[in-house]
Amino acid sequence: MGFGCSIWALGAIAGAWLSCMPALASAEDLCGPPSEATDPQPLHINGSKPFVYKTIGNTDLRLHVFSSANHKPGDRSAAVVFFYGGGWLFGDIRRYQTQATHLALRGLVTVLVDYRVKCRHGSVIMDSVTDAKSAMRWVRGHANELGVDPSRIAAIGSSAGGQLAAATALRFPDQYYVDLLDAYRERRDFLLEILDGAGFKAYPPDGAYYVMTDISGFGEDDVSLAHRMVRDIGLATVPGSSFYLEPERGRYQIRFSFPKKMDTLRRAADRLKKLQRVQ
Repeated sequence: MGFGCSIWALGAIAGAWLSCMPALASAEDLCGPPSEATDPQPLHINGSKPFVYKTIGNTDLRLHVFSSANHKPGDRSAAVVFFYGGGWLFGDIRRYQTQATHLALRGLVTVLVDYRVKCRHGSVIMDSVTDAKSAMRWVRGHANELGVDPSRIAAIGSSAGGQLAAATALRFPDQYYVDLLDAYRERRDFLLEILDGAGFKAYPPDGAYYVMTDISGFGEDDVSLAHRMVRDIGLATVPGSSFYLEPERGRYQIRFSFPKKMDTLRRAADRLKKLQRVQ
């Protein structure tokens, strides 16, 4: 039965719902100064031309356009729009600068997009999705100015950025994301109840699809407990130490994810009831 690793070990699987950025335990760790998570994005990026595509209150959101030296307005080049990752919490717009430069030198127009994230703007996921759609509309609306063929625009991203790229490509109506949010909230709340009953101290997420937990009451470290859960009850989790540059900071944390069918989460609940603490 593939319920264990294939369902829970999202930290090791590359896909649309994977977050590759550090998942820390508290808001202070995530966003509190001093932290790169709250640093402003650069106003200029070498080799590109910046544009403000959207203003919310006092916040200007920029995108940065790369093109070859002989590219000119009126050309009909294909374009690639990049969305950086960071689990909806943080991230650096320069994440794809190398790729954007490489493709621009080969005749494409490339775009790096900034969007709202929680640590920098106090935003929620839907804000990020809205910004991504706005950026794509801006690129299409300025296709002639940028020398872009509006029918040949690709979107690329990683982590949250991958989901934003998919959202701009699918162009689902806003209600789709409202329903998706409701479904994820239901699963999050169910998982929090499961974890509380199993003795984990959970840190409820505001916008992520995973839950970080404190396992200090189990009498063993994260790697040991993660291995034992796979071996004893068939559940795969992600050791918290894997998310830290200093592994000791996450030695007593474990991450669970919940973008699953409710039936899958109910089976997880049954398995967690069998978990025994080290004596």
